[in-house]
Formats: sequence, C-alpha cells, structure tokens
Amino acid sequence: MSEQEPSREDGGFADPTLIAGRPFGALVYVAGIVVAAVADIAAFRQVLEPAMLTSSAQTVTMVVYGFVGIAILLMHFAGVSMRERQARRGWIKRIKPWLFVVAWTALGATAFYVRVAEQVKTAVEVNHRAPLSGGPHFTPASFMFLALYVGTGLVALAGAYFTHNPERAAFVRTKWALIFASRRFASSVLRLEIAEGTRGLYELNQQSAAAVLALEQARRHAFGEALKQHARLVIAQRSKDPALTDALFPPERPPAPNLPPGGAGAPSS
Repeated sequence: MSEQEPSREDGGFADPTLIAGRPFGALVYVAGIVVAAVADIAAFRQVLEPAMLTSSAQTVTMVVYGFVGIAILLMHFAGVSMRERQARRGWIKRIKPWLFVVAWTALGATAFYVRVAEQVKTAVEVNHRAPLSGGPHFTPASFMFLALYVGTGLVALAGAYFTHNPERAAFVRTKWALIFASRRFASSVLRLEIAEGTRGLYELNQQSAAAVLALEQARRHAFGEALKQHARLVIAQRSKDPALTDALFPPERPPAPNLPPGGAGAPSS
C-alpha cells in the first residue's frame, strides 16, 4: 500500500470510498431489523398482555412498541459506540458501549422473567397445582422468546457497527446543502436576468420617449418660429415704415418675399 492511499485496516473512517454510498449490507440490515422488530412486537405482546390485564389494548400496544424500540435502540447505540471507539474517537470511553449492552441485557432479563412467571401462573390456573420443581418453569416458548430477543439485539449491534460512518453523514449534509444552495442560486440568477430584461425594456422605452419628445419640441419650435416670422411680415406690411421693418428683421433673418395667404395685401408703389 502506498503512502498516499488511506489505510483501511486501522479501523478508522479514512477510506474515501465509504462516502460514495452505503453498502448493500446496509439495506440488508434495515430489512432485517424491520423483520426482527415485527417479530419482537408479537413476542413482547404475549409477554405484556397477561401482565397488564387491567390495561386497555391501546395502552398495551404503546408499551410493546416502546419496549421493542428501546431494546433495538440500545443495541444500535452500542454498535455505534463500538465503531466510534474502534475509529479512535477520543470522546468515546471504553465502558460507554458496554453500558448500553448492560441496559439491554437488564431489559431482556426483565421481559424473560415476566414471561416465565406468567407461564407458571397460567400452568397453575390450568392444572390447579404448582409445578413439581420449585425452580423456574422454562418452556420452549420461553427459550424461543429469549433467542428472538438476543438475535434482534445482535442484528442491531452488528448492523450499526458495520454501517455507521459519520464522515458520510457529514458528506451527505454538505451535498444536500450544496444542492439547495445551487437551486437558490439558479433561482436568483433567473430573477436577476428577468430584472435585467425589464430594466433594459424600460431604458428602451425611456430612450424612445426622449426621442419623441425631442422631435415634438423641434416641430413646435419650428412652428413657433414660422408664426413669429408671419407676425413680422404682417406688422411690416401694415406699418409701411422701412425703419420699423429693419428693426423687425435682423440681418440673419431677412423678410420672406411672399406673404402668406390672408395677409393685408402688398404695399402700394
């Protein structure tokens, strides 16, 4: 193994291929834990229903679900803690994973005791006599319940140990954050392009309006100059005074040779 390649035997999370996706075993783990949980629910219901005769069926169902969920989560946390410990995470104490295992064992032992006690009670009620031996009365059903409980716990422990990878969880969070940020960026770019197009349209409308305004101003200015010139010609025609005529028409603006229609007539010779 070269120095650049991460070690896969040190128990850590250095293998970069782990972030590419969950292994197929993770799907098998999820399917197995679901099937085991369903079986545990049925087994725990047989344990708790005789012990909770005064409780409603809804209450028993909620207690069964809580019991199974706690049992599975305890072994799941134990597997995660063991994996973190194996990866040399400093904040994981050596005893912490075993605390979950001890709690799971105590929970199972309690359920197994209740199971055996209820079987003894049922046997006494049916046969009207106590068992011959004074010790616990174990039956195949009791051992089947114990095997199912232990098997579910081992599946949860092994599945959590082999599929837990906090680096992938961080990678997935980063990936989805990048995806959402890219989508927001694309939406912002689209809104910016729409705003830029609208602004360009407003600028074109403003330029067109300015051009129309300038044209109309030039036309009205020319019309006003024409009216002024016509007024000068009419005044000059009626005054018949060369001095006034010279004063009315500056050198750069000579009088027109012909008066517009409607004038007072040409002066007499």
